[in-house]
Amino acid sequence: MKKNLSSRLQLPDMKKNRRRAGMIFLLLFVLLLAGYIWMREQLAPVTVTSSQKRVLFQVKQGESLSQVALQLEKLHLIRNASALLWYVRLFQRDMNIQAGQYALAPSMGSLRILTLLEQGQITLQVVKVTFPEGFTARQMAERLQEDGICSAKAFMQAANSSQYSEWFVRYIPNNPEVHTHLEGYLYPNTYDFYKGEPAHQIVNELLQEFGRVVTPAMYQEIIKEGQTLPAIITEASLIEKEAYLESDKPLIASVIDNRLKRGMPLQIDATLEYVLGYRQQLTVTDENAPSPYNTYLHKGLPPGPIANPGIESIEAAIHPAHTNYYYYVAKFNGTGGSYFASTYAQQLANEKKSQENYQKYMEHHQ
Repeated sequence: MKKNLSSRLQLPDMKKNRRRAGMIFLLLFVLLLAGYIWMREQLAPVTVTSSQKRVLFQVKQGESLSQVALQLEKLHLIRNASALLWYVRLFQRDMNIQAGQYALAPSMGSLRILTLLEQGQITLQVVKVTFPEGFTARQMAERLQEDGICSAKAFMQAANSSQYSEWFVRYIPNNPEVHTHLEGYLYPNTYDFYKGEPAHQIVNELLQEFGRVVTPAMYQEIIKEGQTLPAIITEASLIEKEAYLESDKPLIASVIDNRLKRGMPLQIDATLEYVLGYRQQLTVTDENAPSPYNTYLHKGLPPGPIANPGIESIEAAIHPAHTNYYYYVAKFNGTGGSYFASTYAQQLANEKKSQENYQKYMEHHQ
């Protein structure tokens, strides 16, 4: 009887121990699952946008993985340096990273970046490329091809796409008369590209730079002026091609605005040269070329921008000078400036002075 009573007394304790062990096991399982989910999230790519510009990342000789991981997190190339280091401690104890320069993107994810650093997949040669203000998309394409970055054809295809996420792209109309869809929005500047870089990625960086310079606040300013972004960028491209001096840009903008308000054709040579190529002087045949970009035949702005303008030209288009000018002509006196006129008679007199200046210049440089 005593032995049986003792067994009965031990049964609740055994059940209690099993229950405690089960709770501990469940807690460990939950903790492990939570840790797995946390690590998976922290090792995931910072962004899923594959068009994100790659960052040139330098691993110096002798740098530790901890130092590199912290730098990667600082540059927003990985989500969490600690998660990456824990992963290496748990699964890749003998990992060695290779010194060198890498082309990394936030869309890669921590594990892919880790693989690249371990295998020493160093980036290709980096090339500094400058696009001057007023360059066309075609000129950009040719320069990129000359520098061995990407083919001109690939760049032009990318520049004709609308598959970009910058805020202003949705305001660019799909006009079949426009030669290049993103002309005017490929911001001119100096960039670092690497040889073999995808054309879509290059165009995306140019658009990002445009979005950095032309802010949503500026867009609201354009709306307040009763204008549209495409009209402003188109006008800015005309100003960019016509004005050499920054001080002339608001004045040329005023001429364009005054002629538009009066319903006069703009008669800007640069719009025809965009279609026909550069001309020392336009002929009567040129001025009658059947193109929607021909501002001798067609009133109003051309269908789209004729170049990629800089910020000064864009600001001049938003805030033109208040004048009664309707004409201008290059001075050809070595200053790069223009003569402005309110009447056609004044314009004829300015053209005569311009021609005299040009003849003197040619005689002096023969």
